[in-house]
Amino acid sequence: MDNPMWKWFSDFMGSIRYKNYIASFVTTKVNAEDQKHPVMRGLGGSFEIEREEWYTYDKSPRPNVHVLASVDEKTYLPRQPAENG
Repeated sequence: MDNPMWKWFSDFMGSIRYKNYIASFVTTKVNAEDQKHPVMRGLGGSFEIEREEWYTYDKSPRPNVHVLASVDEKTYLPRQPAENG
């Protein structure tokens, strides 16, 4: 991480670092973990995002951030291996 912006971004994201990405655009289910947060209101318990590029990271950010939503890696279409497990 040579660029100082990446350090800031890593800290902002919960001290995680980019590891890899899913090599194709996939559709997947996203679970709303905090449905009461203003940005999540009205989305329900889960929703689908179509044809998006998804990234994997070196560890879970959960100890350092408040998670609003999470990707259900088992629902990637087309099927992709979960690389960050």
